[in-house]
Amino acid sequence: MVFEGGLAAGRSSWAGARAALADVAPTVVYDRSGLGRSPAAPAGVSRRLHTLAEDLGDLLDHLERVGPGGPFLLVGHSWGGPLVRLAAAAQPARVAGPVLVDPTDESCDLLFQPALRRAERIGQVVRRPAVGADN
Repeated sequence: MVFEGGLAAGRSSWAGARAALADVAPTVVYDRSGLGRSPAAPAGVSRRLHTLAEDLGDLLDHLERVGPGGPFLLVGHSWGGPLVRLAAAAQPARVAGPVLVDPTDESCDLLFQPALRRAERIGQVVRRPAVGADN
């Protein structure tokens, strides 16, 4: 199971779910670029929906090389929902299925406004002190 967090939510947001599923299946949580312990994307690199979904695909590539291997159950919350859907659609053979937890709608114009990008950056800064509180 690979968990994708919401807009400004890193891997820490999945700590409870990960603990509850520890005896059920291998779980992987990660921080998207600019969240938690992951460095920000280089200046000028797009952080649009498709690029973020490609990053998730890169993570799946890595997991196939080093384990636990697929097919993967992709779990996405909020903004992670569209990322999971796009990553699953890009390579459906390696995805057992998506689990969408209160997903956002990637067609919603509000999600692409500059004010939302600012809110995401603020959320990232506010959450930083909690990094390291879980795995």
